[in-house]
Amino acid sequence: MLSEVHKEQVPINVLQYITVNLKDGSKANIDVVEMLNEGADPDVVESVINEKLHVLDKYIADVDFHISVDSVAKAIQPFTDELLKNL
Repeated sequence: MLSEVHKEQVPINVLQYITVNLKDGSKANIDVVEMLNEGADPDVVESVINEKLHVLDKYIADVDFHISVDSVAKAIQPFTDELLKNL
């Protein structure tokens, strides 16, 4: 299921880091958790990352999004509870 999620659909607050794989074989990691822990606004972080990915698009082979399973679980728990409440 998660392999079918597009980058536009990944909430910034569930990301741990992003690995940008460049066409020349090099990689760059973006530590999202660190930026958020330092007090950066999530909307600003998301906007800056999206802009950089857009600008560098012709050099990027692919991008790997590393998510926090705990954050995803917390985000979907209320929906799961609501769905299963009558069972």
